[in-house]
Formats: sequence, C-alpha cells, structure tokens
Amino acid sequence: MKIAISGSTGFIGGALREAFVSSGIEVVPLLRADFKRGENYLVQLLTGVDGIINLAGAPIVKRWTQAYKQEIMESRIKVTRQLVGALKAMSTDDRPEMFLSASAIGIYANSGTHDEEVFEYGHDFLGEVATRWEGAASEVEALGVRLVIMRMGLVLGKDGGMFGRLLPIFRMGLGGTVASGKQGFSFIHLDDVVGAVQFLLAKKELKGVFNFTAPYPVNNETFTRKLARKLGRPSFMAVPAFALKLVFSEGATALSHGPTVLPRKLSEAGYKFQFPDIDSALDDLIKP
Repeated sequence: MKIAISGSTGFIGGALREAFVSSGIEVVPLLRADFKRGENYLVQLLTGVDGIINLAGAPIVKRWTQAYKQEIMESRIKVTRQLVGALKAMSTDDRPEMFLSASAIGIYANSGTHDEEVFEYGHDFLGEVATRWEGAASEVEALGVRLVIMRMGLVLGKDGGMFGRLLPIFRMGLGGTVASGKQGFSFIHLDDVVGAVQFLLAKKELKGVFNFTAPYPVNNETFTRKLARKLGRPSFMAVPAFALKLVFSEGATALSHGPTVLPRKLSEAGYKFQFPDIDSALDDLIKP
C-alpha cells in the first residue's frame, strides 16, 4: 500500500509515518513546498497512491489575532481544496481510492454529549472552521473516492501536542484546572489515533464521519486531578478564564471550552481502543 500524507512532519503525521514505514506501507510526504508548485505537480505526486491522509493545519492553541484566525482557516481549507482539485484533474484509473481528512470535535456545541448520530453543532469560530474544512473535503465523494472524516479530540502523546507541553508544568507542581474545569476533556491517545487510522484504511466498507475520541471522556478537572496524583504532585494552580483571555485572546476558547464526545461509529465498527479511559492513557504516557 502507498499512502500520501499532508502534515506528515507534524505531531500526528509523524507518528503515522513511523507506524506505516514499520509495517511496510510506502509513505509519500506532501510538504508545504509541494502545494506551491501547482496542481500538475500534486497530480504527479498522487499518481499511484492508494490513499491520502490530510492533516495539514496551523496550530489552534495560540493567540488569535484576526490575521492568525485567517491562517487557521486558510491552512486547512486551502490545502484541502488543492488536494481535491488534484483528484479532479486525475483520471479515474490513477485517482486514489480513499481520502481520510482530519477535522475536529470543535464542530460540536460545548453543551451536552455528542456522537456521530446524536449531536448539536457549535456556532463559534472553531465550529465554522471544522464545518468549512469538512465541506471542502466532501467534494471527493462525487469523484467516487471513499471519504473518511476524522473528528479529532484532544490527542495525548509523550513527545508533542498539548500533553507534551503540560507534562513538565505538572512535574514541577504548577499544574491545575483550566477555567471552570467542568468543560469536556474528550481525549484520545496518539497510539489509538494511529490504530484507528490503520483500522479505517483496512475496512474499505467504512466511510463518513468518525469521532477520534476515547470511549470514556472526562472533564478538565478530572484529567488535572488524575495526572497530578499519578505524578505525586499538587494541582492547585488553577488558571482562570480571564488569564487565558489575556494570553490567548479569543483563542482561549480552545482551552476553556470543550464538548463531551463519544466514538460511537468506531466502537460499533469493531475498533478496540488500546487506551479507552484516562487512567490507562496516563499510565502509559508517564511511565519511564
């Protein structure tokens, strides 16, 4: 199998690339420079590829200026549209048969519990980003390409992402809840992201939206308390919402709000999570 990955140098893309190579899957990295060389060049790169995994996008947890909000949006939509444009330009015989495109659980409203069939959409900036991102990807369906939308939760891994930044703070005893602590913390271990992607690549009958979250989500307060306890450190340094606002501006909503999301379709399809709950995930992540 031969898979092209946009965002292959990122936190998730790097883990996928490593797992694919070790299992004998050939990886075609789609780099930022490749998208600047035009549609014909992308067509050349994608010819002979079995599938595309689209992970490109600027980081969410950062101070949001108007310019950076535009970058968050365009870094996702533009790359997705370029990939779709290349697929449209390819012959049916050369066109990859599957397109796995990232999205985010930020598409859901912050209140209530959501799965792929029972949900309420959010109407804030993150909801708009995810909606437009998915809309751009959906155009491949008209080409006969199998589309999988991966709505990512909070991805926890040892060497990057949010957890990689939090762990040193908690080890120093400076960790604490964010804002009220009652917001949903719908996480997934990085190994389960890799496992779920491999599962979906193999199960060719599966398509549509899949929530990439563990079956047993918690809230931010529970995550904080459990992480501090496992490290033998206090967790009283709460970060109030107004302080987040000062640092991240409107981007503070990415930290102070969070939906509770369940992976109904992955579970029903038969995927077995390696780390279904926060205790098993944290035990793996903090072990030497």
